[in-house]
Amino acid sequence: SIQFDLIIADLDLFDGNIESLQAVKRANPFARLLAIRGFGGSELVEAASAVGVDRYITKPFRAEQLQADVSRMLAEYMIPAEEAVAS
Repeated sequence: SIQFDLIIADLDLFDGNIESLQAVKRANPFARLLAIRGFGGSELVEAASAVGVDRYITKPFRAEQLQADVSRMLAEYMIPAEEAVAS
């Protein structure tokens, strides 16, 4: 199966169905997870955090913000991998 380094998920599309987000994370346990949300209460955020969401972006957002967050998350992802290779 294909493994991803980063997954971007729009929580609004999950319509509160955290089970789908859990399935995505189970299939890619080492992937960083960036969640986009426009609405939804703290219950949805808490449930998504429990699944393993690493960072949130709230709609509306600027493309530059998304690009910066993706770059930062991938850099954070690569640091542990580089350390593992070096040891």
